[in-house]
Formats: sequence, structure tokens, C-alpha cells
Amino acid sequence: MKTFSRLLRRYLLAAVGIVLLMFVLGTSVLGWVLWREGQRPQREYSYSNIADSMVQTADGLAFGPQHTPKNGWTATPGPWCWTPTAG
Repeated sequence: MKTFSRLLRRYLLAAVGIVLLMFVLGTSVLGWVLWREGQRPQREYSYSNIADSMVQTADGLAFGPQHTPKNGWTATPGPWCWTPTAG
């Protein structure tokens, strides 16, 4: 019984050590990612700039005329997003 208790204690302590190691590593990686995120440059277009450039239409929200191409292309769902109009 004495050998069994030593064996149990050894593996129990090893399991607790592994759990603590994973916790410390996970916390440090999370801290590093959050620290690096604060040093990234701001995106070229923020979400508020995109939202401010939209206007209310009868069909819902759309980009205003200053953001619409004038060469006969329109935004439609598809692989390339901009497709030529049919007219």
C-alpha cells in the first residue's frame, strides 16, 4: 500500500504541475498577444468612416454618390464584387 500511495502522489503531483505549466504558458501567450495588439498601426479604414460614408435609401443603406464608380460598374455579389452593368 505504501508503494501505491507513492505512485499515486508522484503522478498526481506531475498532473498538477502540468496543469499549472499550461496555465502559466497560456496566460503569458495571451498577455503577449494583447501587448502586441496595442502596438499595431491603426487600420487604413476604420468602421466609423465606412458607416459615415453610407446614406439611407429606399432599399436600405448604400454608399453615397461620391463612392459610386462612374464608369458603368456596379457592386454585386460575386467573385470579384464589381461587375459591369448591362446597359
